[in-house]
Amino acid sequence: MSAVVRPKSEYHRITSERMNKFLRTPTWTLREKLALTCRILAGEGHESALAGQITGRGEKPGTYWMLSFGLGFDEAQASNMVLVDDDLNLLEGDGMVNPSNRFHLWIYRHRPDVNAIIHTHPPRATRTPTVTTMPESIWAPMVATTMPTTTTASPGST
Repeated sequence: MSAVVRPKSEYHRITSERMNKFLRTPTWTLREKLALTCRILAGEGHESALAGQITGRGEKPGTYWMLSFGLGFDEAQASNMVLVDDDLNLLEGDGMVNPSNRFHLWIYRHRPDVNAIIHTHPPRATRTPTVTTMPESIWAPMVATTMPTTTTASPGST
Protein backbone atom coordinates (compact mmCIF):
# COMPACT_ATOMS: atom_id res chain seq x y z
CA MET A 1 0.00 0.00 0.00
CA SER A 2 1.50 3.33 -1.01
CA ALA A 3 1.18 6.46 1.07
CA VAL A 4 -1.12 9.17 -0.24
CA VAL A 5 0.60 12.51 -0.34
CA ARG A 6 -1.78 15.43 -0.53
CA PRO A 7 -0.94 19.07 -1.10
CA LYS A 8 -0.43 21.14 2.04
CA SER A 9 -3.52 23.20 1.16
CA GLU A 10 -5.67 20.05 1.42
CA TYR A 11 -4.41 19.31 4.94
CA HIS A 12 -4.99 22.93 5.88
CA ARG A 13 -8.58 22.79 4.57
CA ILE A 14 -9.36 19.54 6.42
CA THR A 15 -7.79 20.74 9.66
CA SER A 16 -9.62 24.07 9.45
CA GLU A 17 -12.96 22.30 8.94
CA ARG A 18 -12.33 20.06 11.95
CA MET A 19 -11.24 22.96 14.13
CA ASN A 20 -14.34 24.96 13.16
CA LYS A 21 -16.50 21.97 14.05
CA PHE A 22 -14.90 20.98 17.36
CA LEU A 23 -13.13 24.11 18.65
CA ARG A 24 -15.74 26.80 18.56
CA THR A 25 -14.63 30.32 19.38
CA PRO A 26 -16.69 31.92 22.15
CA THR A 27 -18.83 34.85 21.07
CA TRP A 28 -17.87 37.17 23.91
CA THR A 29 -18.66 40.85 23.70
CA LEU A 30 -15.86 43.37 24.01
CA ARG A 31 -17.03 44.19 27.55
CA GLU A 32 -16.83 40.49 28.47
CA LYS A 33 -13.36 40.19 26.91
CA LEU A 34 -12.14 43.20 28.88
CA ALA A 35 -13.55 41.79 32.12
CA LEU A 36 -11.96 38.38 31.46
CA THR A 37 -8.63 40.03 30.71
CA CYS A 38 -8.85 41.99 33.97
CA ARG A 39 -9.53 38.76 35.88
CA ILE A 40 -6.57 37.04 34.23
CA LEU A 41 -4.31 39.96 35.17
CA ALA A 42 -5.64 39.91 38.74
CA GLY A 43 -4.86 36.21 38.95
CA GLU A 44 -1.26 37.04 38.05
CA GLY A 45 -1.02 39.67 40.81
CA HIS A 46 -1.54 42.80 38.70
CA GLU A 47 -3.35 45.72 40.31
CA SER A 48 -5.71 48.26 38.79
CA ALA A 49 -6.82 51.88 39.41
CA LEU A 50 -3.72 54.08 39.40
CA ALA A 51 -1.39 51.07 39.14
CA GLY A 52 -2.92 49.68 35.97
CA GLN A 53 -5.73 50.03 33.50
CA ILE A 54 -7.23 48.25 30.52
CA THR A 55 -9.24 49.85 27.74
CA GLY A 56 -10.80 48.72 24.48
CA ARG A 57 -11.85 50.73 21.45
CA GLY A 58 -15.64 51.10 21.30
CA GLU A 59 -17.89 50.22 18.40
CA LYS A 60 -18.37 53.88 17.40
CA PRO A 61 -15.37 56.05 16.48
CA GLY A 62 -14.02 58.05 19.40
CA THR A 63 -15.48 55.74 22.08
CA TYR A 64 -13.67 53.45 24.51
CA TRP A 65 -14.62 50.86 27.13
CA MET A 66 -12.84 50.74 30.48
CA LEU A 67 -13.28 49.40 33.99
CA SER A 68 -15.10 51.82 36.27
CA PHE A 69 -12.69 53.71 38.54
CA GLY A 70 -12.25 52.34 42.06
CA LEU A 71 -12.69 48.68 41.14
CA GLY A 72 -9.89 46.14 41.17
CA PHE A 73 -9.13 43.87 38.24
CA ASP A 74 -10.45 41.03 40.39
CA GLU A 75 -13.86 42.77 40.58
CA ALA A 76 -14.22 43.28 36.83
CA GLN A 77 -17.47 42.24 35.19
CA ALA A 78 -18.97 43.20 31.86
CA SER A 79 -21.61 45.13 33.80
CA ASN A 80 -19.09 47.46 35.47
CA MET A 81 -17.33 48.53 32.28
CA VAL A 82 -18.08 52.10 31.25
CA LEU A 83 -18.11 53.63 27.78
CA VAL A 84 -16.44 57.03 27.38
CA ASP A 85 -15.78 59.50 24.60
CA ASP A 86 -12.56 61.18 23.49
CA ASP A 87 -12.79 63.61 26.42
CA LEU A 88 -13.41 60.92 29.07
CA ASN A 89 -17.10 61.83 29.34
CA LEU A 90 -19.28 58.96 30.52
CA LEU A 91 -21.55 57.76 27.69
CA GLU A 92 -22.81 54.44 29.05
CA GLY A 93 -22.63 52.45 32.26
CA ASP A 94 -22.59 53.25 35.96
CA GLY A 95 -19.55 54.46 37.79
CA MET A 96 -16.74 56.94 37.58
CA VAL A 97 -14.47 57.25 34.56
CA ASN A 98 -10.83 56.48 35.36
CA PRO A 99 -8.85 59.70 34.70
CA SER A 100 -5.64 57.66 34.46
CA ASN A 101 -6.80 56.40 31.07
CA ARG A 102 -6.17 59.77 29.43
CA PHE A 103 -2.88 58.56 27.92
CA HIS A 104 -4.75 55.66 26.30
CA LEU A 105 -6.78 58.22 24.33
CA TRP A 106 -3.61 59.72 22.89
CA ILE A 107 -2.50 56.28 21.67
CA TYR A 108 -5.91 55.52 20.16
CA ARG A 109 -5.92 58.88 18.33
CA HIS A 110 -2.48 58.31 16.86
CA ARG A 111 -2.71 54.55 16.26
CA PRO A 112 -5.99 53.61 14.56
CA ASP A 113 -4.76 50.00 14.32
CA VAL A 114 -4.73 49.66 18.14
CA ASN A 115 -7.94 48.19 19.55
CA ALA A 116 -6.99 47.55 23.19
CA ILE A 117 -4.41 48.79 25.66
CA ILE A 118 -3.24 47.14 28.87
CA HIS A 119 -1.12 49.12 31.32
CA THR A 120 0.04 47.44 34.51
CA HIS A 121 2.96 47.43 36.87
CA PRO A 122 3.96 43.76 37.02
CA PRO A 123 4.45 42.71 40.65
CA ARG A 124 7.84 41.13 40.09
CA ALA A 125 9.14 44.19 38.24
CA THR A 126 7.89 46.72 40.76
CA ARG A 127 9.12 44.73 43.77
CA THR A 128 12.60 43.94 42.46
CA PRO A 129 14.06 47.22 41.16
CA THR A 130 17.63 46.28 42.10
CA VAL A 131 17.74 42.97 40.22
CA THR A 132 20.17 43.16 37.30
CA THR A 133 18.43 40.50 35.19
CA MET A 134 14.68 40.38 34.94
CA PRO A 135 12.88 37.11 35.76
CA GLU A 136 11.41 35.24 32.80
CA SER A 137 7.91 35.52 34.27
CA ILE A 138 7.64 39.29 33.74
CA TRP A 139 5.32 40.20 30.90
CA ALA A 140 6.43 42.65 28.27
CA PRO A 141 4.41 45.84 27.73
CA MET A 142 1.53 45.13 25.40
CA VAL A 143 -0.42 47.28 22.99
CA ALA A 144 -2.89 45.04 21.21
CA THR A 145 -4.19 45.44 17.69
CA THR A 146 -6.61 42.61 18.45
CA MET A 147 -8.25 41.81 21.77
CA PRO A 148 -6.73 38.56 23.05
CA THR A 149 -8.43 36.95 26.00
CA THR A 150 -5.99 34.25 27.01
CA THR A 151 -2.72 35.07 25.28
CA THR A 152 -0.17 37.33 26.92
CA ALA A 153 3.01 38.84 25.65
CA SER A 154 6.11 37.35 27.17
CA PRO A 155 9.69 38.60 27.23
CA GLY A 156 11.19 38.52 23.79
CA SER A 157 7.87 38.01 21.98
CA THR A 158 7.18 41.65 21.19
